[in-house]
Amino acid sequence: MVVMFLLYSGYGIMESLKRNKEKYIKTFFTHRLVKVWLMFAIAVSLFCILNFVLDRSYPVNNYILCWIGWESVGNSNWFVFDILLLYAITNLVLVFADRCGINLKWVALSIYLLTFVMLVFLVKAGKETHWYDTILAYPAGMLYSLYKNRIEVLTRGWRWMLCALVTALVFAGFKYGLVNHFLSFSPHLQLVAFAMTSSVFALLVVLLTMKIKVDNKVLRWLGINAFSIYILQRLAMIVGTHLGFNQKGLIYAAFVIPVTLLLASIFTAVTGRINRKLFA
Repeated sequence: MVVMFLLYSGYGIMESLKRNKEKYIKTFFTHRLVKVWLMFAIAVSLFCILNFVLDRSYPVNNYILCWIGWESVGNSNWFVFDILLLYAITNLVLVFADRCGINLKWVALSIYLLTFVMLVFLVKAGKETHWYDTILAYPAGMLYSLYKNRIEVLTRGWRWMLCALVTALVFAGFKYGLVNHFLSFSPHLQLVAFAMTSSVFALLVVLLTMKIKVDNKVLRWLGINAFSIYILQRLAMIVGTHLGFNQKGLIYAAFVIPVTLLLASIFTAVTGRINRKLFA
């Protein structure tokens, strides 16, 4: 889910730039970066309130850095931190490109390079693997947008199946066997190779969905509320654990799932109205 979101996000940004570059650059900071941060900040506020009500304590450092996702106060945080930093990188590159007249190809390549720097930074900071092993899918989505006509010509007909199958087998072997064997001298190169496989996986899913349509009302609803479900799910988990429901899996699930979906629906509706007023 994360890798596909990052790929589609990068793809969508590049598509918007291709349609109206000047206008999109002017609104990117508020309509992308600020909007995501605001929704995240509202969610974090709910966790802070719940912690106060249930008398749950975290280090002071957590309460300071939780607002950018670097630390957590019970909420999911790493994914939002990654998104905020990726959007900040994108905004920086777009402003620079607008002033210097750089074309979109170099914009995408610059973002790819800075995303790689971000990956190294997260590794050096001692963050767990899931903080950085998917982020290269974001600039990969941008590059896909730029070269999609060439890519889609190559994937028409039966050839796309053979291409996708061979690529999947090669990278599966590369990830689970060849990486450790041939790059054993360098853990950092192993990490880079591992991170790149996430982009390949995302592109393979795109190829598959070009041939197989997956769509229904439930999936559309989940798509609309995906961020709310992700960011609020631990609220219900925390309350369920506090009430002792986690002692029995079925009871815990029967509480957490509907409560999360209800909270997500309300959160999406409320933040949607706020966004329409602030970012119209």
